[in-house]
Amino acid sequence: LQLIFGLRYSYEKTFNISQTRSNGGITGSNNRSAPFEDVSPKLTLRYKPNEDLMFYATAARGFKAGGTQTSGSALLSNDFAPETIWNYEVGSKFNLFDNRLRFDVAAFYMDWKSVQQQIRFQFVEPGTGRILAVSGIANAGAAESYGVEGTIDVEIVDNLNFAGNVTWQKSQYTAFDTAPAN
Repeated sequence: LQLIFGLRYSYEKTFNISQTRSNGGITGSNNRSAPFEDVSPKLTLRYKPNEDLMFYATAARGFKAGGTQTSGSALLSNDFAPETIWNYEVGSKFNLFDNRLRFDVAAFYMDWKSVQQQIRFQFVEPGTGRILAVSGIANAGAAESYGVEGTIDVEIVDNLNFAGNVTWQKSQYTAFDTAPAN
């Protein structure tokens, strides 16, 4: 029986210095920076009753730094927040027939917050009629993903293996309040 604990510390600072143009006009200037800091834990409980069988459960937090837009636009926030995820997984790995057959099976659930989503659209500038493009990153809100997966690896004869994997997964936004369109 093992209990494994870990921490990951992240510090990132993003810089954007740029000017963007569309249809001959300057659409934005950017001279921004933003720091991001995070501590992400991971906890795994592993039980191995014998050399050929193992069960585990893991909870881990992931982090993706935020940033600043490469172009300025009144339609997108100048900054976007970090993305975080909690991942929960339980599973088993086992070997049979003197390690000639191996099965892995796992079930997982992932809970995202402040999902970073690429945003791209065009619009007609009021008063000028110019078509301008907006491109950047927005925090989409929340999402979740869950599923099960299984893997098999069979050594039929020496140096001849058959391997396969099957996965069922469902992913969806649970909130996207900042979407530029429905």
